[in-house]
Amino acid sequence: MQLKQRHHITKLYCDGANPEVIRELKHRIGEYHDYHGWLTEEQIWALRSSNSWQIIPVNFQKRHRQMLEWTYTLMSKRFIKIHPSLQQLIVSLRTAVVIDDWKLDKQQTSHDDILDAFQLACLNYEIPKSRT
Repeated sequence: MQLKQRHHITKLYCDGANPEVIRELKHRIGEYHDYHGWLTEEQIWALRSSNSWQIIPVNFQKRHRQMLEWTYTLMSKRFIKIHPSLQQLIVSLRTAVVIDDWKLDKQQTSHDDILDAFQLACLNYEIPKSRT
């Protein structure tokens, strides 16, 4: 919560595998946290482009391919620049092995948890309409 306030974070993408953490985060900021059973995964995914939710759970099992492809798109179009001090992220990106239509081989990828966090962060970005 201190990071959210200090850096004026407007959206936080979380791994949806831990609903207790998401529920607690949503509760702390006063956001509706009892969404399970009321919204489908598709409806939750659609909320990432709206301003109605600040804490957005992401289902890695269902969205990993889209997230990896989106991260690649942002990087290949040079919308993201990685600071040289982020060595583990750089190693993770360099060792990432993609198999079978945008599926990450986590066994061959170093620091795959850092790559997962980076993919979550990339969900907050959109390519400007004039540059597509």
